[in-house]
Amino acid sequence: MLRPTIILPILTFALTSLTSKQDELASDFQMSVDRFVKKYSADHTTSKDNLDGAGQQYALDTRTKPTWSKKITLKSKTSFINKYNQKVYQRLYLSFYRYDKDQQCTAALDSLLNCFGGLCGNIKWGVKGQSAKTIPCIYIINEREIVACHVNCEQVNDFWATFKQDLTATFGNTTSRIIDTGCGGSINFNKARNDK
Repeated sequence: MLRPTIILPILTFALTSLTSKQDELASDFQMSVDRFVKKYSADHTTSKDNLDGAGQQYALDTRTKPTWSKKITLKSKTSFINKYNQKVYQRLYLSFYRYDKDQQCTAALDSLLNCFGGLCGNIKWGVKGQSAKTIPCIYIINEREIVACHVNCEQVNDFWATFKQDLTATFGNTTSRIIDTGCGGSINFNKARNDK
């Protein structure tokens, strides 16, 4: 029979190792976020502008408890003429969420699906033909992270498509679930990428 003096150090070591591994994964995600944002710093400024008042991701911001989150806006340093013949500087509203447990991230996805877009509409994963009142956005849902990016309708251009591909290549993996919407809210659901 093991004595309590032996069990306690073993248990402490096991818990410390588990916590250390979780901290390492969280730190890797945070470093990936910082590298991604830095990659765009030559052509964009960063700001704290966000979508909080627009209700676009109300569920993730208020109904979930990530262990780490970051919101940042990339504002293009160069303007373009949009489809309304207006000069605009594209703003990409990024949000990153990290959860300690898979179940927490799954619960966050459920909250997002139950309150999606500006009118907090209920959508079902994978059902074609759904729409919601939302601006163009992409959500990449992994086991313990959710990455989101929104752009205003009048700021959609060719760069938006390229940016979404880079965001997916950087943060997506073989088990990722992806929600992609266009202007007006037509919703596309995609499963994991096969190239990683």
